[in-house]
Amino acid sequence: MTKMNPQRIAFKEAYCNPESETFGNIYKSGLAAGFSDEYSKNMGSRVEWVSSIVKDVELLSIAEENLKMLAKQDDDIKVKADITKFLASTIGKKRFSTRQELTGGDGRDLVLGLTEEQKEKLNNLL
Repeated sequence: MTKMNPQRIAFKEAYCNPESETFGNIYKSGLAAGFSDEYSKNMGSRVEWVSSIVKDVELLSIAEENLKMLAKQDDDIKVKADITKFLASTIGKKRFSTRQELTGGDGRDLVLGLTEEQKEKLNNLL
C-alpha cells in the first residue's frame, strides 16, 4: 500500500468529499491538493494510489445506492444488506462507522506534543 502523505490525503479529501467543489474530479482535486497541472492531468491513468481511491468511491456509491434501495424494500434481502453494511463501514468508515477510535484520524496520535515518557505512561494506562 502506498503511504498517504499530506498532499495525497488532501487529494483524497477533495476527491471523495461530496461537499468539495472538486468532488469526483481527479484533475481539479489534484490541483486543489497542490499537485502540478501536468501531474494532475495524468493522475487518473498513471498513478496507482489514485485508482484505488477512485475504486473506493465507486464501491461506496454502490453501497449508498443499495442502502437507499433497502430502505424502500419490504423483501428479506439480508445478504445484500450485509454486503452493503460491510462496504459502508469499511470504505466509508468516516461517514458510516460505529467504531470508536483510540487514535486520531488515519491512526495519528490523538494528543500531540507528548514526550515519549508521557506516551508510554498513557499506553500503560490503556
